[in-house]
Amino acid sequence: MPLSENPELSVLNAKHLWLMLLMGLLSALGFFDFLIFMYLFGELGKLFFLENTASWVLSMQLAGLFAAGYLARVFGGIWVGRLAQKQGRKQALMVSATLMAGFTFTIGLLPTSAMVGVFASILFLLLRIGQGVALGGLVPVIWVYLAESLPKRYLSMSSGVVVASYAFGLMVANIVFAIILDGMGVNAMLSIGWRWMFIISGTLTMILLYYLRQIPMTQIFMNYQKNYLKTEPAHIKQAQSGQSVSHTANRFIKAKKSLKHTKDILKNSIKKNGIKDHINAIFIGGLLSLYISSIFMIVAILLPDLVMAVYPIDADMVGIANGLGLWFLMLGCVFYGFLADRMNPGLVLMGGSVILMAQIFGFYLHLQAGGELLLILYAILGFSAGVIGMIPAQILRMLPTGIRALYFSVIYNVVYAIVGGVLPFVLAYMSATIGMVTALYVAFLAIIGLMLGFILYRLPNHGLDYLDKKSC
Repeated sequence: MPLSENPELSVLNAKHLWLMLLMGLLSALGFFDFLIFMYLFGELGKLFFLENTASWVLSMQLAGLFAAGYLARVFGGIWVGRLAQKQGRKQALMVSATLMAGFTFTIGLLPTSAMVGVFASILFLLLRIGQGVALGGLVPVIWVYLAESLPKRYLSMSSGVVVASYAFGLMVANIVFAIILDGMGVNAMLSIGWRWMFIISGTLTMILLYYLRQIPMTQIFMNYQKNYLKTEPAHIKQAQSGQSVSHTANRFIKAKKSLKHTKDILKNSIKKNGIKDHINAIFIGGLLSLYISSIFMIVAILLPDLVMAVYPIDADMVGIANGLGLWFLMLGCVFYGFLADRMNPGLVLMGGSVILMAQIFGFYLHLQAGGELLLILYAILGFSAGVIGMIPAQILRMLPTGIRALYFSVIYNVVYAIVGGVLPFVLAYMSATIGMVTALYVAFLAIIGLMLGFILYRLPNHGLDYLDKKSC
């Protein structure tokens, strides 16, 4: 049964809080599973590629693996997004989480190149692609499920909780990697430590699958199915009569025809709500996805290395500052999400973008002056970047239920694949000549945020089923 017969009017209760916790843990673990490769980039290259491989060839192979994971996210988003439209959000979550757990756990059991030669590279590549497919479906569907399960007045905060969980997963990855590396040493990490990271992470995701089985379908999607499946096709009624077939065959024909009928209706619904009908929402959603993916990647992941490449700051201090920034990023995501539920989301985005622009310039100017207050300014920057927490909800609000999971999955994963594959290399290359290139890019994103905020300001702050009711 759904959590509420009318999620628009219900209040936040214990079941809603449990769902937010469960989805937050699932997204954090899924992101952690995918991040392990980034942390063990060099070590995995030594384990899964032949020892006599030239260094530049090894770098190209690892870069290819990195890109393959991002590209696979796009295909995963398409596949799981379609699954979420046909069989429901819960089923899509179960499939993507199961795949993520299975692929991650299996990587920890893989033989190395010293054992099976080139087959180790092939197996690792296939499992890495499988991880990308799983995460590409898991991330967007978590947002969709949680947004459709909570009351309207907590829509933006729910998306902020999910973004905050990614920051939490990244912070846990930092801590776990540091503990294992310091406690075991490099040699132990290469022999057994890397396996434990994959096995434990995959096992924890498997545990969450037990609780995922107990979550309900979302009321909004159930209403959508009910409205589009009002009339039972004639061939099912004929099969029910049982005049010419046995009872067992009757049930089989009924199930098969009903499934085909459901698929046909959903296909017609997607065609009816095609790209041309939602080109504005797709364009705005793409820009908002660029905003959230770029800012999260810069503030949470790339900034420490970019800073140390330009300014003579102690690496340990930068690491502590990054951890502090992640904490405040989590707080900022929830705060801005809460604020967007109480105010006009466009106004919140415009104000948050202005604050973020001012803070990134203040951060870099302070670094040029010596960086004595690095911890404080990184924390403020992290909190300011929390404005990204409210953004997924605004994209979801612009898409009707019939295409929401699929279109959002494609938009977000395509943009994230481009940003994840290009941005780190571009900023690292340009930072050597333009020290403040990162600040300039964030300022550019803030200007985009101002323009998008003005557009969102003029849109009605409606619930997720508003467009469905409007089309009826």
